[in-house]
Amino acid sequence: MVTFGGVSLPHVLNIQITSAHEEIERPVPMRTIAYRVDKAELGRTVKVDGEIRETNTDTVRTTIDAIRALVDGASRLLDLEDGTTTFDALLADPEYTLDVEGWLESSMFSVDGKFYIPYSLNLLEVAAP
Repeated sequence: MVTFGGVSLPHVLNIQITSAHEEIERPVPMRTIAYRVDKAELGRTVKVDGEIRETNTDTVRTTIDAIRALVDGASRLLDLEDGTTTFDALLADPEYTLDVEGWLESSMFSVDGKFYIPYSLNLLEVAAP
């Protein structure tokens, strides 16, 4: 179970962690290979994909609003609960796949009576305040 700022993210299906670097590249006269140096470690980006699985639309709306409330510019502790160390992160641009016209179609409504709403979150590692 993945937690962000003490809030459990619902039904996480996939986690991708990437590290970003900024590199300086300068051409050197009379050489075919440029001078390159790693300028800075920009931190990790964690992409979380999951589903909101609820039995009524009010609870779906409440869950989406709870995730949107975390996009306030404050860093929170991210715990992937997979044995890696926890770190501070910012939530940026949550995405949801809502098909309003297809609420009662088989793709959104299952036999077990739950709505399945796919979501994707990008969490950016930041230094502790």
